[in-house]
Amino acid sequence: MSSKEILRNKGRLAEAEMKEKHLRLRLEGLVTAMRDNLDPFAGAENLPLDVVAAEALEAAELQIELKETLGTIAALKRALGR
Repeated sequence: MSSKEILRNKGRLAEAEMKEKHLRLRLEGLVTAMRDNLDPFAGAENLPLDVVAAEALEAAELQIELKETLGTIAALKRALGR
């Protein structure tokens, strides 16, 4: 691998790692919000299940994107010999 390719892949790795951190932060925020909305002491009729459902769908999409990003990171690390 040429030095140009190494630099390009290091840049891609840095971008992917920043994306991973961003996705994890967003996902953790949604999980916290869902837990807060699913108050075990509130009656079922008072739970904002429509909000929780929307949060769960967004969290599922983020989880898929996070897994893809982790795969990209692993591939870039292998290419860089890490």
